[in-house]
Amino acid sequence: SICDLVNQIDNQIDKQLHRRNEMRKIIDNYEIELNGLTNYLSNKKSKQKNQIKAKLDKRKEQRLKELIDDGINNEVANQLVDKEIELDSKTEYELLDKHIDTQYKQLSDDIIESNNQQLDKLKQLYDNSLGNLSIGIKASHSLQLQSLKSKLNDRKSKRLNELINDNVPINEANSIVDNEIDTEISDLIDKQE
Repeated sequence: SICDLVNQIDNQIDKQLHRRNEMRKIIDNYEIELNGLTNYLSNKKSKQKNQIKAKLDKRKEQRLKELIDDGINNEVANQLVDKEIELDSKTEYELLDKHIDTQYKQLSDDIIESNNQQLDKLKQLYDNSLGNLSIGIKASHSLQLQSLKSKLNDRKSKRLNELINDNVPINEANSIVDNEIDTEISDLIDKQE
């Protein structure tokens, strides 16, 4: 019945709205996860930079002591150690940057893949629901069309019988009824526009 179809259509619309809200939540969670990942890796990088600095400071002290113990004067030893530590720190920080970038890429790819899978599942459900809604609307339209045709045929038969009872010839009665029905349909269409 038409009421059942309307209820089915309403149900499908509610499901679509629910899925749209779920999609919004997935997208929001995705953004939160990426921001959290960025903050986590930024903190990790900062801690590791501090560890590298402490390690290089210790190495600098040891190397400076070695050079001075080997008889190199303090000023020259400081210059040599500064150059060595500068090269070492550049290498260490570059390695750290590459490591953090690689981690970010791997973890963000995992987050993106997970969110894409969730969105794909919801999209499939949404598409199925939309297809069901379309079928429901077509079925409703078909039932309404059948009902309208039935009503028109009933009216046509009733009017034809009235005219025949009034002794109007059958051919003329058919022509009159067809014109009346066409006029009513045209009026209905004009009202819709």
